[in-house]
Amino acid sequence: MSEPGSIRVFAPAKLNLFLELLGKRPDGYHELETVMVAVNRYDRIQIIPRDDPQIRVMTRWHPSNAVWRQHLGQSASKLLELPSGPSNLAYQAAQLMRRHCQSQQGFELKIEKTIPAGAGMGGASSDAAAVLRGVAGALNAKVAPETMHDLAAQLGSDVPFFLNTRYPAAIARGRGERLQPIPASASIFFVVVFPPRSLSTAEVYRKCLDCPGSARLGMLSTFLKKGDTRGLAGIMFNRLQQAACGLFPELAGLLRQMEQIGLAGCQLTGSGSACFGLAQHRWHAQRAVAQLKARGFRVAFVANPIVIAA
Repeated sequence: MSEPGSIRVFAPAKLNLFLELLGKRPDGYHELETVMVAVNRYDRIQIIPRDDPQIRVMTRWHPSNAVWRQHLGQSASKLLELPSGPSNLAYQAAQLMRRHCQSQQGFELKIEKTIPAGAGMGGASSDAAAVLRGVAGALNAKVAPETMHDLAAQLGSDVPFFLNTRYPAAIARGRGERLQPIPASASIFFVVVFPPRSLSTAEVYRKCLDCPGSARLGMLSTFLKKGDTRGLAGIMFNRLQQAACGLFPELAGLLRQMEQIGLAGCQLTGSGSACFGLAQHRWHAQRAVAQLKARGFRVAFVANPIVIAA
């Protein structure tokens, strides 16, 4: 039951269908060219006004922490314990928005998570974008889209993508903040697998420093709009995948198993460690999930492109 004055927002996951590094920037980031697509795996956030100026973050895992511990095994303690204070990106988003609005209103952020942490699926960034929108709504603030984008970019490179409400996908350039929204067919079926280990984004990028940027987007946006999985599988790419497999060799084995059960275009998303592949149709996707779970990959699920709710 919602508490009086509370706002509920949804934060979807994303997959990187294409990710190329184009060189190091003067600010220390990498110049990127990537295609991100929002998918129907959500964190749910309740934003509750407080009677004091504090911001508090409370996180629980859906359906329960116990179920996730069973899925993740020995890695559960590290992967399930998320910060509740100023180092949490959702906390920072609430703080940034109320500062922009010159408000001292306190908030309790109750986050129910289903997006794996440390997976390269943008969970923290999506939570931050949802909190930006939600806190603005709670404060009855009219924030221009350009201003909202700038605030999101201050929080992280992926956060602006999750403010996109026009199309399910976008080509992102710069360090990820320059967006060109593109359509995507909802009939594409991804099978996503999260091995019970996270990867350090900084370590993966460091490992990839000597990799030349040469892959090109080509027809990817056309295939994505048409739902042409065969075309997509032939052009999808992630420059970080080789580096990630070097740090976590078991990823290569996971990708091989995904290919063995008939998934196409299997690759890493973001800097990992989640991987995904393309299924031919819904039944194929559901069967692949069952096969992967039987092989011990307990966090596996079907996902489709979705438009992020405004």
